[in-house]
Amino acid sequence: RHLVCRKARRRRRRSSSSRFFIVCYRGVAFYRWSRGTLCLTLVSLVDCWIEYCVHFWRPAVILSMDLEGWYMDSSDEDKRKPHRLNPNQPASLDVLAKLGVFYRKLNADFYETDPELEQIRKDQGYSYMDIITIHKDTLPGYEEKLKMFFEEHLHLDDEIRYILDGRAYFDVRDKEDRWIRIAMKKGDLITLPAGIYHRFTLDETNYTKAMRLFVGEPVWKAYNRPADDMDIRTKYVVSLQ
Repeated sequence: RHLVCRKARRRRRRSSSSRFFIVCYRGVAFYRWSRGTLCLTLVSLVDCWIEYCVHFWRPAVILSMDLEGWYMDSSDEDKRKPHRLNPNQPASLDVLAKLGVFYRKLNADFYETDPELEQIRKDQGYSYMDIITIHKDTLPGYEEKLKMFFEEHLHLDDEIRYILDGRAYFDVRDKEDRWIRIAMKKGDLITLPAGIYHRFTLDETNYTKAMRLFVGEPVWKAYNRPADDMDIRTKYVVSLQ
């Protein structure tokens, strides 16, 4: 996430002291002209970032660049609560990536026409898509399904979820069998690898709307723990070594 700056002097007459700044953020380049001899100070960086926001603003990206995860406590209190350790012990994107959990931030306001989402589906072969709204007024068997979602389980295929509205939690096991809670919010797209033990719940808002993506025809079968003898679990554990 480092800002990399290159300074290039325009080839003009010597009396002109214009300078041309190029700032790259996450591979996106933008520029600003400035008169006189300037150093790229923190103020300059902020100015450039503002110019970037004006020209390339994507609300979902600017409001939240990263997914938030943390190691959970062992309390049996309401599962919808955060359940952070005290002091909090974050789980970074790098930690999640080492478990095979991958994340993208998209603009959920335009999911129906988003070329970035379309490209992801094309690249990953996500041919199936549906949308589920999890709320007591919209989901038949709401309480029973939430209880089922929160049972620790695994799948034979990757689980891909894109949050279009609301909030929720995915909990995943790390290599030492500790729970990591992942806070999902609007614009978050997550992939949980086949074979990982995990579970799902809403947070205290009791509402989320999510897109479910799948390669080919969906298979909703969940295998509750213990499932250590299953080939997909063995394959997943080996992949962590």
